[in-house]
Amino acid sequence: MQQIFHSIDKGISPGCFQLEISIEDLSTFIMTSIDGIVRDVVLQKCYGVFSNDQVQFDEIRLMNTLCKSVLLLLGTNEGED
Repeated sequence: MQQIFHSIDKGISPGCFQLEISIEDLSTFIMTSIDGIVRDVVLQKCYGVFSNDQVQFDEIRLMNTLCKSVLLLLGTNEGED
């Protein structure tokens, strides 16, 4: 997490990123999103929660979606398809 935030700070200074929200809100969004993804994937894969085909969590897709969201919130067009 520290490396992620260091890279974001490094990109803000020269103007590579144009934040759409505050850095504090972005940090909170990233941390809570990762925590939620990890929690739900562990609950599903290790404990059988959501095992009745309600939802199938794909951690790779979820993390890719988070990455695209963060890039868009950083004001880049890298997150767009």
